[in-house]
Amino acid sequence: MNSKPLGVYSLAVALVVLAASTGRAADLTMRFVWEGRPPELEPIENPFAHDCREVDLNEGRQFVDAKSKGVRDVVAYVSPSRREREQWKRPPRNREVEIGVKDCRIQPHIVVAQAGDRLIVREQDDAVFHNLTFAWFANQPFSGVVPPKSSYTLRLRSAEPAPIPVRCNIHPWERAYVLVLEHEFVGVSDKDGHLAIRGLPKGPVTIRVWHEHGTLGSVRIGGERRPLAKGRLHLDLNDPVTDLGEVVIDAASFENRDRAAD
Repeated sequence: MNSKPLGVYSLAVALVVLAASTGRAADLTMRFVWEGRPPELEPIENPFAHDCREVDLNEGRQFVDAKSKGVRDVVAYVSPSRREREQWKRPPRNREVEIGVKDCRIQPHIVVAQAGDRLIVREQDDAVFHNLTFAWFANQPFSGVVPPKSSYTLRLRSAEPAPIPVRCNIHPWERAYVLVLEHEFVGVSDKDGHLAIRGLPKGPVTIRVWHEHGTLGSVRIGGERRPLAKGRLHLDLNDPVTDLGEVVIDAASFENRDRAAD
C-alpha cells in the first residue's frame, strides 16, 4: 500500500481576503453548492472473505447532497505566506482530538487540529484489526496496528501544509484526512455546504480552500462567474459578518478525481 500522500493539493484554491481596518474581528461565511450532475464515484469492492462483510462500504460516500446540492467536506483555512506566518500563530491549546475506525471506516472523515494537540486514535470495531498510516510532511510519519477496542496517542508537534491522508494498509477503502494548523481559523463544510471561519482578525488574510475529490477551475458568486486566476479572489470585510452566499461549483469546471482505489 502506498503511504505517500496523493492529491493533498487536489483542490487548493486561495481566497485573498482584504479586511477593512474596523478594529474588530469578522466572520466569513459561504455555502458551496453543486450545479449539474454529481460526480460518479467508483464503487468500492471488498476483497476480503470475512472483514467488514456486513457493512455497506458505498453508503454515504457521495459528497453532493441530493436534496440541497450542498458540497460536503470542503476545507477552508488561513494559509499565510512565510513572512506573515508569525503574526498568524496562536498559542497551543493542548487539546485532545480524536480519530478512529468504526464500521470499517475512519471517522471523522476530516479532522482539524492545532500544533501542540494530541491525536487519540481509537479502534471501535469488535473483531477487525486495522493498520493506520499517517503520511505527515512536518510531523514524524507513523504507521501502527490498532487492535480491536484499543487506542494510542500521537503528539502533533508541527503544522502541516495541507490536509494529510490517513489510510489503512489492510483495508484500502479506509481513508480520512487530518489538517494540523498553527491557528484556529478554519472551517469544514457540512452536508448542505455551509462553511464558516469565525473571528478573523482585520487585515490581509489568505484562505486556502481544498476538497479531496477534485480540482476547482471557477465558481459563481452572486450570479457572476469568477475564474480563479492563480486560485485567488479579493474581498473586503467591512462588516462583522461577510456572507459570500452561494459559491456555485459547476460540474464542468470540477475535475473529478475519484481515488477510491488509491
